[in-house]
Amino acid sequence: MTREMKNSEVEWIGDIPNDWYVGKVQQGFRNRKRIAGENEEKFPRLSLSNAGVIEREKYDGKGESPADYSTYQIIPKGQFVFNFMGLEQDATYRRVGIAPIDGLVSAGYIEADYHSDKVDPMYSYFYFRFMESDQLFKQYGTGIRSNLNKQQFAKMPFLYPPLDIQNKIGKYIETKVNIISKLIDNVQQSICELKKYKRSIITESVTKGLKQDIEMKKSEISWIDSYPKTWNILKGKYLFRKMDREIVVDETITAFRDGQVVQRKKRRTDGFTNSIKEIGYQGINKGDLVIHSMDAFAGAIGVSEDNGKGTPVYIVLDKLTDSVNNVYYSYLLRSYSEFGYIESMAKGIRVRSSDFKYQTFSNTLLLVPPIEEQNRIVEFLDNKIKNIDLLINEKMSIISEYKQYQKSLIYEYVTGKKEV
Repeated sequence: MTREMKNSEVEWIGDIPNDWYVGKVQQGFRNRKRIAGENEEKFPRLSLSNAGVIEREKYDGKGESPADYSTYQIIPKGQFVFNFMGLEQDATYRRVGIAPIDGLVSAGYIEADYHSDKVDPMYSYFYFRFMESDQLFKQYGTGIRSNLNKQQFAKMPFLYPPLDIQNKIGKYIETKVNIISKLIDNVQQSICELKKYKRSIITESVTKGLKQDIEMKKSEISWIDSYPKTWNILKGKYLFRKMDREIVVDETITAFRDGQVVQRKKRRTDGFTNSIKEIGYQGINKGDLVIHSMDAFAGAIGVSEDNGKGTPVYIVLDKLTDSVNNVYYSYLLRSYSEFGYIESMAKGIRVRSSDFKYQTFSNTLLLVPPIEEQNRIVEFLDNKIKNIDLLINEKMSIISEYKQYQKSLIYEYVTGKKEV
């Protein structure tokens, strides 16, 4: 039998069952901000991450740690935690969680306890998770960054089914989401194995070559134990020249951490800080070897696919002789970053960044296979990696489909479109 529905008068909620009603968040939740003060040492530090609310070391060196935690909030186990700062950022940021233990959270978070006679916590959690995934919170915020304060949060619409129905919905969605999460985890594990295999193939090929049972010799490079006897080792400055070209094509080139170097507009334009004055920008030609000096440690090294311009933090290189294949060295240098070798040589290391300057690169020891072997290695790796990446992309599409199904399932049940 089809349930009778009515207009919720909230556009993104749509029609709801007749015995449900739309109220305000403040009818089912209350804010009880309690500052830690002298009690800061009695509680662990909690943080809202993409994995939910997790415990963190108070001084773990990740991000900015305060000198003390006296200004932090005490949050009891089972209470809601919201991060409504910077809502203009993309939907990958977790905005809601439930504290698994008593702890301390940043004063910038909004904490909320619930009235147990009005709302079921699991139903409420999934209601807010849908708002998070569809980036609905920001329409209730203000300012350039769409921040949402506790007064605005309290006045947001909240959908109130009868309490027993909330309980059934919460339990049902939790069961389904746990199943979907396990499926996603299995596919994600498969992707991790493929990426690990991809890295091992690249490293083995660029350091040992493609031939089997060849004579090897001891390496002068710390992370490479041996290499083929027919290969040499030279410093970077004897293989490459640093370019300083005039800008001919007025399109920004970006060196991404996955090794792609391409005109930014071909991939994405969001998430970047654009310079008002492009002081020191340089021309980049298709085929140049480009090293992002601040991100090289994370793999931002590759051969440019386009002509364009780049920031002065890029080291733009071209080969000195025809005995150098730029693509081979992009693979080799990414292996250097993979094993932490670039980070160990870089100066001014800080969180999520380092400074690998040209002077350091110029004195870096590099393997030098014969050019014919460089070319064979590049051809082999290009084909191999293309096939691995196809498999990875297929699996990522599966994950995307699972996530979309999960989002749709949550919406349909928390808004009453489907009945438990």
